[in-house]
Amino acid sequence: MRRVGRPAAAAPISRRAGIEPFVHCGAQPARSNVSIYSRENPSPRYRELVRQYQLMHQQGDVHSGMPAEHTFAGRSVLSHAKIIKSLCEHFQAATLLDYGAGKGDAYRAPCVSIRAEARQCTLDELWGIQSLTCYDPGYPPFAMLPRDRFDAVICIDVLEHCPAEDMSWILDELFGLAGKFVYASVACFAAHKRLTNGENAHCTVRPVPWWRERLAETASRHPEPHYYFLLTHAVGGPETQLYRSTIVSGKHSQIKVEQSPVTRPPGEVAAAGGTARHV
Repeated sequence: MRRVGRPAAAAPISRRAGIEPFVHCGAQPARSNVSIYSRENPSPRYRELVRQYQLMHQQGDVHSGMPAEHTFAGRSVLSHAKIIKSLCEHFQAATLLDYGAGKGDAYRAPCVSIRAEARQCTLDELWGIQSLTCYDPGYPPFAMLPRDRFDAVICIDVLEHCPAEDMSWILDELFGLAGKFVYASVACFAAHKRLTNGENAHCTVRPVPWWRERLAETASRHPEPHYYFLLTHAVGGPETQLYRSTIVSGKHSQIKVEQSPVTRPPGEVAAAGGTARHV
């Protein structure tokens, strides 16, 4: 088994919240939203953002004082471990790509507690996969895009950091790399974190219908993989800090994906919970 961190370098690369019902996208008509940009020719904005993230990986978050080793450490996946486990078991996934893994810290040591067995295990052990790969263009050890195809592709709190004008080819890439399923989480609200140039880290903040259209378009070009996108958006006024998550899925599937309610903006949940998650 190839492990990350043990990483396999990019070789095999609210106050309260509720969950709304599934929104099935597969049957909706797809609009043409062709981008002039591509992996080979990304937008100038995309190139600039990659440079910004490379700086933050090296220097840390200069605005909050967070040191480099804790900046984009790649631990947000922990709060999604149970969902990903269910999907991996259902689709019998053996290989998995974390697209936008940060530093991949969540994969470096046992960090998930299994109550029934009174022990801790690694995420790849929990998910029952044979191969785990990390990719992140902002972190040099994982910056090489893998050429392989994977049973599962996950993308946790990444897409809101990507320019809207590049979203078409990025989603095509996600779906194209997946043989069985794609699972992603997206924040539909501004971030607390700022880039080194002072800009908000979430450069693409769009409502659920916007994502629904993008996903329908992508699925029309890549009909093979199932997809499950957890879109978290603010409800009420700024003073309430309430968040709700909507699952948008493609293809009719017997598996039901559930996400536990969070009590703070999702980006803060994983950081607040320490090193272990119970399953």
